[in-house]
Amino acid sequence: MIRELQRGPATAQAVQQATGELNQIAAHHLPKTAPKLPPKPGFRPQVGSRVRIPRLGQTAEVISGPDEDGDLTVRFGQMKLTVNLLEIESLQGEKAEPVVKPKPAPPAPTQESSDPAPAIRTSQNTLDLRGSRVADAELTLERVIANTQGPLWIIHGHGTGKLRQGVQAFLTQHPRVQQHEFAAQADGGSGVTVAYLAD
Repeated sequence: MIRELQRGPATAQAVQQATGELNQIAAHHLPKTAPKLPPKPGFRPQVGSRVRIPRLGQTAEVISGPDEDGDLTVRFGQMKLTVNLLEIESLQGEKAEPVVKPKPAPPAPTQESSDPAPAIRTSQNTLDLRGSRVADAELTLERVIANTQGPLWIIHGHGTGKLRQGVQAFLTQHPRVQQHEFAAQADGGSGVTVAYLAD
């Protein structure tokens, strides 16, 4: 068909007929064009970049980069405007990459240790057993533990060490005592045992 047109003088009618036939052949043999996919995000405008603002039908120049919220300042003509990254695209139609805000750091996990929070020692939570026999000290301890919340400072002194051993043995087997330890040096050191009681 093309050769025929090249050989002879082409009339407008012959050219039109040949064009129609070529279009039919193309429709049968050429692959269909794939539908246009929406552009992938990934465009990140920089200061000086030219961008399109579809809602305004304008092209503009970026004069300040995007902040943490994705807002940037653009200029077209004499006008300056603050727009969001989601409102602009590149001149090639690429959508701007949205700003991903860093997730706030999770609060530091509270120290889940077996050490209870320090408490203040008062006359209400301090028991002086110095001079008591072990059996008497155990009876007193049982009564006081039943009526006390939080830590209990037990003064047993140093002496022969029998009272201290008896107190600590009693605390070890008591169901309300979570743990016990010698007091801080300022609170009497090894002459005082602090018992931490369960609620």
